[in-house]
Formats: sequence, structure tokens, C-alpha cells
Amino acid sequence: MTRILISVEGQTEETFVRDLLKPHLDRLGVFLQPVVLATKRPSGGGKYRGGLTSWKQARAELVRLLTDTSVLVTTMYDLYALPGDFPGRQMASGRSPRARCQAVQHAVDSEIGSARLRSYVQLHEFESLVLSCAGLLGDRSGDERVGELLEQQVQAAGGPEFVNDGPTTAPSKRIASSWPGYVKILTARQSWPKLGSPPSGWHVPTSTSGSPGSNSRQADRRRRCCGCR
Repeated sequence: MTRILISVEGQTEETFVRDLLKPHLDRLGVFLQPVVLATKRPSGGGKYRGGLTSWKQARAELVRLLTDTSVLVTTMYDLYALPGDFPGRQMASGRSPRARCQAVQHAVDSEIGSARLRSYVQLHEFESLVLSCAGLLGDRSGDERVGELLEQQVQAAGGPEFVNDGPTTAPSKRIASSWPGYVKILTARQSWPKLGSPPSGWHVPTSTSGSPGSNSRQADRRRRCCGCR
């Protein structure tokens, strides 16, 4: 069985990987284990978990995970608020959403220099994945207007990855503004299992590999993702 360790920033990403991605990959004979970044490792043992503060921190974690030569390693970090000392961070400025993420991914992989590492960086915070199926938030919030408003915003931006990262217009800020009762981890746990696997690929091109499909196929994926099956 192929074993993959995925370095994640916090509990929300850990929940997403454990509750949605892992069961799907288990059926394919792939063992996936999320590992929350360590912010501090006391000399007496244990660790403080959650939060990405520097490249030094991430690099140490990735090198540590790669000491197990029987596993493959990947990441689930977001470019939004990524520490400025990350490899490729400056090169990403001014490029298209996909190119910005790829610039950092390639630089991180080159810096570590292991064939067993293939990093993944998404453009925005976790809420960009929630916005990929914005229409379903109407059901979860109990107010259909929430889903309709967020879906309109996503479509106006051209997709979740094109929602900008302003202090009041980033994905998390848009959701919180439309749905004051949004609880990050709880909503992730409740919503994603209903969507099928892998839901993020329907509406977020950077999260998929290979060439994009035709316009008609992409439109069909959007309809399914938004609960219009």
C-alpha cells in the first residue's frame, strides 16, 4: 500500500483530509495521513500544533517527515498569508492564480530536493474549497439566500480561485459576512461528506492534475458541485 503523509496548517485542514480525502483514497489502496505543522517541539517531548509562521518551520517539518523512507510526502498550504520567506514567494507575484501556486510548489520541491516530495499549495485559505460548493451553504445555514449570495460572488469573480485576498473580501471574510454563524471546523466536517469525492476538483482547477476538460464538462461539474444534480 502506498503511504502518503500530508503536512497541513491546522485542524480544519486535518479534518478535511481525515474525513473526506482519506476514506476516498483508502478504497484505492492509498494510506493518507494528515500531520499538523508543529509550531514548537519542547525538549521534554510532545509538540504545539497548528499555524504556519516561516519557511524554516515548514522545511524542518518536511525534512522530518521524509526521514521515513517508506512514505511519500505532500503539503496542504495556502498562498494567502504564506510567510514571505517561502521559496518562490516573490516570483509568484503578478502571475495567474495557477502560476502563482505552481511557482511556490516548484521552488519548495527544488529546495528540499527529494523525489518523494510533491508539494501542493492552493491560492487561498481553506474557505476557497468551501466556496467551490457555495450553493450548498444555503442548506447548512438554513437560509437559501446565503448560498445564492455566495454563489453569485463566486461566479462574478470567475471561480473560487479568483476571489481576491483583500482584508474584507477574502473567502473566509465573504462567508463570515454572509453567514455570521459559520464555524470553520464544524462546517467542514458536516458539509464535505455530502458532496462526493473529490469535490474540490469540480470548481477549483489548481486542486486537480492533468489538463482541464471542455467547457461543457466544466459547466456540468459546477452544476453538480452546487447541488443541482
